Amino acid sequence: MTDTFTLVDDTDSENGDTHALTGAEQAALEQAAATGERTADWIRDLAARWPDAERELADLADTLADVMARIDPAGEGEIDAEAHYDLTARLRHTVTLPAAREHLTAAERVALVAADSPIIVLGDFDLALPCLCEAIDDALNLARTSA
Repeated sequence: MTDTFTLVDDTDSENGDTHALTGAEQAALEQAAATGERTADWIRDLAARWPDAERELADLADTLADVMARIDPAGEGEIDAEAHYDLTARLRHTVTLPAAREHLTAAERVALVAADSPIIVLGDFDLALPCLCEAIDDALNLARTSA
């Protein structure tokens, strides 16, 4: 990833002072974006088994990839409220559709819920975000083997 992010130092934010992301913070954001792309690709693959939800799944995949690529480093690794709501609403809607039980395994439904987890990163996101990305990858791997 070639984008450069700036992290606002909370102690000097009134003065507009900023500092560049550390290597670990940059790596965490890059990992989140890559995890988002892998998860989005997997969601698009689900559409092959659930053609009636193809458009919803494509929209969900696009939203997830976008949100994971836009985690706000100035917000301690959070995503903005509108993006959070959009992603959560799309994920929960997809998982709770009655047809989801017909077309998705339990592991796949759990993996979709896990994809919502980066919004809850608290504290040192350079440490917590990679752990959550690994958990999402683990859930995807379990879902792939359950299909």
